[in-house]
Amino acid sequence: MAYRDINKKRAYYRAWSLNHRELLKTYRDKWRITHEKEIKAYGVKRNKRLKHDCLMAYGGAFCVCCGEKNEMFLTLDHKNNDGAAHRRQIAKLAGYAFYSYLRVQKFPQTLGLQVCCYNCNCGKNANGGLCPHKGDWA
Repeated sequence: MAYRDINKKRAYYRAWSLNHRELLKTYRDKWRITHEKEIKAYGVKRNKRLKHDCLMAYGGAFCVCCGEKNEMFLTLDHKNNDGAAHRRQIAKLAGYAFYSYLRVQKFPQTLGLQVCCYNCNCGKNANGGLCPHKGDWA
């Protein structure tokens, strides 16, 4: 059907979609099966970009303690060691869901986040909030 009025065209397609949900689901499922590799590659690329954006928003892509620069090792750390309490507040978001939450919130600086490598982050947890790099471990 050729519609000159864009609103009529949209209404027609909206009604058609509602009446043909099963057919559209079948098409969508077939498309996802045949494009599985592209979908996965897009997700990996999107997640890397999301993590990079978060790291840059909270101080840059390097560990504030040891200077590690490989983004695969970097993560966000709560400066005040109140990450568990913060996760309880925001429905236990972690990983890329947490990064997405930060992006939606426009990377709030009031959360007390910093960039740490995973070693320093875990070391702080095991050592009462002090990174082993900063302790006297002679």
